[in-house]
Parts: sequence; structure tokens; C-alpha cells
Amino acid sequence: MFVKTAGIPPESRYVGSASCERCHRGEHEDWAASQHTKMMRRPETPGAVVADFASPNAPFPLSEVHWVIGGKWEQQFMGHNGATETLLPGAWHNATRRWQLVGWDGWNQPIPLERCHGCHTVGLDVETGHFIEPNIGCESCHGPSSWHVETLGLGRVASVADSEACGQCHARGRNRNGRLHFPTGYRPGGDLDESFELSAPNGLQNDSDWWARQPSCPT
Repeated sequence: MFVKTAGIPPESRYVGSASCERCHRGEHEDWAASQHTKMMRRPETPGAVVADFASPNAPFPLSEVHWVIGGKWEQQFMGHNGATETLLPGAWHNATRRWQLVGWDGWNQPIPLERCHGCHTVGLDVETGHFIEPNIGCESCHGPSSWHVETLGLGRVASVADSEACGQCHARGRNRNGRLHFPTGYRPGGDLDESFELSAPNGLQNDSDWWARQPSCPT
């Protein structure tokens, strides 16, 4: 009974979404079919690349692409400079079927480890760049689950994905030292304010769509 009622140990580690499938098969299937699994894929993954690299306007060849980001509304791309990932200067817009070559500030700060990886990977180590898995995994919303796995499901995880868990990625801001564009040290179930300084709407964004805390994450 103690294991069931104990808090989540602070040393609990991220172990990846595959560890959830055996006991949570239905939920795992729903997650696997969601857009969350399509946020950071290798270009050789079937169906990952929707951009037209045969277009004369393609700003770089597909051979330079190390990771493909998204693909429902638009698609961006990471390369690799031999030391770390770099954000490549061009985005494909699905609605217009065109490449966007100018106008996004991220290309002026093209280091995904500082801008992207906090939301597009699970279990990121911001010092080394190592992560447990790409995409938005089960533990992105439920926190590190090694304790849960090792205790055969008796140990707790953050079982309710509240709006703070959503807000860690579906909001804009910086971590508390201002260096990174995502929270550091936050675990689902905790207080996002402790690790994230939210930006306010800038006038170009709709206040009604801006992230705000709610009792639970919309599904």
C-alpha cells in the first residue's frame, strides 16, 4: 500500500513511451496515431516529408535534413553541423504548397537545443543535447515514469495532464535564466511558474487563444 500512496521519487527517470505500451495498449495506440508522434522524425521515416524538395524554390536539398519537424500545417527542418543540430532556413507551408524563405526569427538563432528540443523531445539534457526519444511522448504529459515501470504500475505518475503540462509547450516564454525558449526543471504535476517565464500576447496574437491555466488539458 505504501508504494501506491508514496509520492513520485525525484530520482525517477525518463524511460520512453515504449515502456507504457504493455499495460496501456489502448492509450499507446491513440498516442501513436496522434500528431504528437509526428513532431520530430527522421527524413527516411515513411510519410515524414511532405515538403516539395523537387521545387526550384527549395532552399536546401533533402540530403541536408537530419530531422523533420511537424507536417500538418507547416514543416520545418533541422540539419547537423557535425556537433549539434541546426535549424535550416526554410519552412514548407502545406496550405499554400509553397516554401517560406524569410520572416521567421528562429533562423537567426538556429540552435534547436535552445529553441526546439525542450518540446520536441522527451528527457532532454540541455547540457549535452542527449534525449530519450524524439517527439512529444507519454512522459511529456505524465512525467518521468521509471518508478511507475519498476513497481509494475503501482508507483504513481502524473496521471492527469493538466493545463500546466500542456502550457510547457503550448505557450511562449523562456526558462528562468532567460537562456532557453522552454521551461527547464519542470515535471508534469508541478508548478510551471517555477521554471518558465511566460511571454504576454504581443498584439499579433489573439488573446482568446493565448494559453491560460484551466483545471485540465482539453482533449
